[in-house]
Order: sequence, then C-alpha cells, then structure tokens
Amino acid sequence: PLQNDVIPSETYEGVLPLNASTESAAGNANILAAQVNNIVQNIRGTGGQPGDNANDNYPQPQFNANQTTATFQHNDVLPVDGFADMNKTRYAWARAFPSLFIPVYAFNRSAGRMEWMIFHDITGWVATRDKSVDKIQWYEFMMWRSDGRPAGHPTFSLVLYNHKVKNYLQGQGHYLVNTSDFDPTTTINAIRTATDEDAVKKQTQKLLEKALVHSGNQPGTPAYMKSTYHEFCALIFFKQYIHHLDLDVFLTGSLAEFHEYYLRVLLAKYVAQLSPPPPNLDPQSILSNDDSFSLAVQTYKHIVTHYLASKEEIWSAFMYGPVYGLIGGALVNEFAKSRGAIHYHMVGQMRSPCLDEVAAALKEFSLEISNAMDDLHSFIEANYDRTVHGEQNPASCFSGESLKVREAFCNTTNGGDVAWKNYTDTVRTAQNICSKEVARALESHFGVHAMHTGNPPQDFLKPGGNALPASNYRGTEQEMQSSKDVRDRRELKQPKFRRETNLFERSANFCNHCGSHTCSGYCWKVTTRVRRFNEETDSDVPAAKRFTRMKGGVEQEFVKYEESDCRMHFGTKLLYDASGEGNLTGGKPRNVKGELVHDDNGLPKFNAIRNHPRILQETYGFNAYGANNDYQFMLKCKCGYELLEEFGVDWYENYANNLVAAGWIGLEHFNGNHITKRYLTSYQCKGNENSHDF
Repeated sequence: PLQNDVIPSETYEGVLPLNASTESAAGNANILAAQVNNIVQNIRGTGGQPGDNANDNYPQPQFNANQTTATFQHNDVLPVDGFADMNKTRYAWARAFPSLFIPVYAFNRSAGRMEWMIFHDITGWVATRDKSVDKIQWYEFMMWRSDGRPAGHPTFSLVLYNHKVKNYLQGQGHYLVNTSDFDPTTTINAIRTATDEDAVKKQTQKLLEKALVHSGNQPGTPAYMKSTYHEFCALIFFKQYIHHLDLDVFLTGSLAEFHEYYLRVLLAKYVAQLSPPPPNLDPQSILSNDDSFSLAVQTYKHIVTHYLASKEEIWSAFMYGPVYGLIGGALVNEFAKSRGAIHYHMVGQMRSPCLDEVAAALKEFSLEISNAMDDLHSFIEANYDRTVHGEQNPASCFSGESLKVREAFCNTTNGGDVAWKNYTDTVRTAQNICSKEVARALESHFGVHAMHTGNPPQDFLKPGGNALPASNYRGTEQEMQSSKDVRDRRELKQPKFRRETNLFERSANFCNHCGSHTCSGYCWKVTTRVRRFNEETDSDVPAAKRFTRMKGGVEQEFVKYEESDCRMHFGTKLLYDASGEGNLTGGKPRNVKGELVHDDNGLPKFNAIRNHPRILQETYGFNAYGANNDYQFMLKCKCGYELLEEFGVDWYENYANNLVAAGWIGLEHFNGNHITKRYLTSYQCKGNENSHDF
C-alpha cells in the first residue's frame, strides 16, 4: 500500500448515527456521552471549579473572567509527553531508524563546505527547504528507494504505514451534529446559569442523539474497499514475482444460518449463560424450535459472524491445507446484509502435485499452439503483398480479432485453406490431449465433477433438460423434486453422525440444496445485440432501436435488442419455466468427458463431466462443508521463468505474442498471473454498503 499512489488519501464516506443499534455505535456513543456529560457538569460548576457532579478523572476546564469560554490544557486532552512527533520532531525518522538514514559526508551548498548530512528524512535537512515535501510522494520514494533497504527493513514499513493511516484518521475523522430541533447558538454561560437541571439533561441527551460519526476505515465503505484492493494487489504481486507463488484457487464459503446444527448448540449455550435471561428466548427452544432459532440468529449476530470466521479458520487447518495444499492467501468476509447470506472469499496459493501435473500439460499445449502459429506466420510472410493485402501484415495483428484476420487472409490466398486447416487441426489435437491430462489430474486428485449422484427421476431437481434438447438430458418429470420438496427434507439441519447409514441419500440431498444453481436478479448480465429486421415480429420496435447499414452491397434494416445472460454461464434468460420452479435458463449443456476451453479473458478453464443442467462443478470435499461453498482452480502454465532461462527474452516475446494471437492469452504465465490478480482481487474488494445489522 505504501508503494501505491493511485489513491493519494483515504476519503471518509461512512456516516454512522451514534444512537444506531450496533456494537460499534454503542461503543462510540458511550465514549462521547461520558465526555459530553462530564464537560456539561464541569461547566455548571461555580467559580471555574468542577461542580459536585464532575468526574475528577476527566480534564477540567479553565474559564475566562465572565465564564463564557472554557479552555482545556492540551496535555490533559491529548497527552504527548514521552512520544516524538513523527511529523514535526527534527530528524525523527533518522533517530528512530539510524540504519536507514546513515549520515553522509558531502558538500553543503547552502553553507559552502563539506559536512556530515542526513538525507531522505522528511522531518529534517541542513537548511530550510524551498518547499514542503509531499508526504504521499515521500512514502512512495522510501518504499522504492534504489538501495531497497527501507522496504527490506523488518519494522520500518509497518511503522510508516501506521503513521500514514494515523495521519489520515486524525485529519479526517469528525463528529458531526445535526442542529435541527435545538438551538446551536447556546453559550457556555447559558448552560452554567440554567436553573432546570432536568432540562439540561434532556437537551444534552438530544445533542447526543443528533451526533454522527464519519468513518472511512469502516469495512464495506468504498474508501475501505479501494484501500483493501490495492493492499491485496501489492501482496499478491510480491508473492508472484518474489516467492514465485501464483494464485491457484478461489474459495468461497457461506453460512446456512437457519440450518447449522452446531450453531444451534452454540446459541443455546450462549443464551443459557445470559443474566438476566432474555424473556422471549429459552435455550431448549432454540434447539427444538425453528422460530426460536431464527430469533436467536437475528438477535445475537456477533455469535453468528464469529461462528463463520471460526469455521473458515478450522476448515483451512483441517481441509484446505492438508487435503488441497493451500499454503496462504487473502481473505475477505462479506457480512453486508445486501450481499446475501454472510460468506467469505479467499484467493490462495497452493502446493499440490495435481496443479503441477496440470501446469506440465498446459506447458506442452502452449508450445504446440506457438509452433503452429509460427508455421502459419511463415505462410503469411511468404504470401503477403502490401499492394494487394493492405498496409497491415496479418501476422503482426495481436488483438481480439487476430484469428479472424489470419483466417480471412488464408481464405483469399492460394494454399491458404491448407495452411489454415493445418493450424486448426494441430491446435485441436493438442487441446484434446491436454484436456485428457487436465481431466485425469483434477478428477483423480480432487474429484472435480458436475454429476448428480442421486437416482433419477425421484432424486433429481425440477426442471429437467427440456430447454436443451440437443444435450439429451432427462426432461422434467412429475416425480422430480421441487424446491419445496428439497427444503422439506431438512438435510442441512441434520448432523452427519445421525446420517451415517444414509450417506448416499444425504449426498443427493446436499446436491439439490447447496450444489444446484437457480438464477436470481443478481445473475442477469444484460447485453445489447443486433438482428436483421423481421416485418412479422419487429413491427412494433421503436424507431430509436432500428437502423440500416450496407451488407453485401445492399442496404439492410436491423434491430437492436437486449438479451439477459446468466453471469454464471447457465444460459440465456427464458420467458418462463413450464415446471413452475422459476428457473429461467436452460442450464449448461451435457459433458460426457472433461474438456479444456478458454474463458472470455483467455484463461484456461476446465469443464467437468456433467449429467444435469443445473449442478455446480465442485470437488469431492463439497458436501463435507455442510453449506454453500465453492472451490475454483485457476489453471496456470507455470513455465515462464523456465522458458525464459532456456530460450531467452526474444524467443519468449514471440511465444507470448503467438498465444495472444491464438486467443489463449491466459496460457502465458505472466499474463495469466496479471489477469487473475486483477479480476479476483477486484471481485473480492468490490465492496458494498456496510450493514448496521452485522
């Protein structure tokens, strides 16, 4: 974060009423109320001395002659004795870190002689500076200093970051008061001479109720999320290029608040210890009654959020680490009410034989693509004529249209059809081989699949595969389960030790409850598309969405229309669902074997074997978590350093360009790192309005 000057300072965007019913608000309110009440009592004392009700432990004011002004000693309000002011104390940083600010014997221009001088300390110099040094630039300079010593110091960066944040907080943190409904011009003398003690207390309480605290470091505010985003980027960048640890996995875990068995037990034990006991909650009813359990969840949210955080830590220690090889990462807890059920996101690094096997297969695939592209470029170079084909050589086009440009050239050149077929056949063959290797690794090590394990039709979900007839799925049948049927089975409410003799049925129920996708409003990604005008169906389309353009030498009319697609790739939005379940997509097509494809960003992506259109692709550890969770592998070709050392920079640049031209930009090691880092950290840190409830 210190090396990042994209955001020069943190802006304070969170506004919190001090009378809000939250733990953080209550803590601030207690502090402020104690200060305000004691100051009021001190002011109402006589002769400038504290009144009988004043608290001697709080700072006492000194009044002017007519007692209209109260003055506090600075050290009484904010003691600074024994501490250096790191903003003003001369050579404060050099004194604190002498090994980083070593005196140098150099020529002092202002004095005209050789002297011992300390460089780079913002708080001191041998002469008065012509202009003040910008703190943000100084932070950045120190972290990028050419000798690297400040960045490598074990504590300097921590102290500097603490200093930076403290300055922001002190400079921008404010209590504000809404002055409606009371007189903001009330003087100290009016408070001192007021005769109605009850009226003074009432007005003081009204003042506190109107107070607001502004906070920008409150999790969930845009300023906080921007700061966290750059912090994550810096951390991940460091691990990628210094420790050679790439982002390998994206984890998600949520909490089924109204199903967790052990959360029920914990809440019941917690309520049993409360004194006095809550009048509307009984510990035993929490265990046996869903309404009481729901009330406890809503009442004691701090227990619920701590439960999820603890579950994530336990899961990391006993599952993510030992089973999957997770060794570290960056974690975000999402407790905002508007973000759905509370959950967490983690991007992590792994050490796993599985991903080593995947990386080896991707390396061979990338080399085959590059070699095939070199052959295609040789054909283009031999047949390219600037006077015939235009100024730009198709072999030098590296954009989203790269393949189309090369194919168009081959289609209009003698022998081009053969060259193009050789290229596509080579890539397709290499892709099939790589798909087999990647499928074998992911399936054998982690059991990655999208298979419903229940017995059809009674264990399957409605709707079936009616909307995807080409996939030959089983259609919707009456015996299939509705969403109500799934809830009524109450599988998530049952601990595993009670279901040991019915694990096959439990697995199918888990698949229906947690492992299937139903599109909601969050899913829809609206895209504007174009189709040719049809007089029968488009006669009522407004003129603003109709236009003409030349196509094939003929002017034709077209229509703009919007289409909604599921951002989870479960299909285009349908008009209705005949099964009555409200699933407005067709789902994903059937896969009879695992295959390697690339996504819209050019990153390698594995599509597992699939027998149901709505089942999520997960690992064998999915059911053990006991709630909604996700484990997505970032497939990487981790051979960048190896290929650079073996073939050199010029060869590697051509290799990387070939992968860009082929549409597989994410296969190249460092491009893949960059894409995953930017996308996943921005997804983690997109932020939302913080929920007062949590």
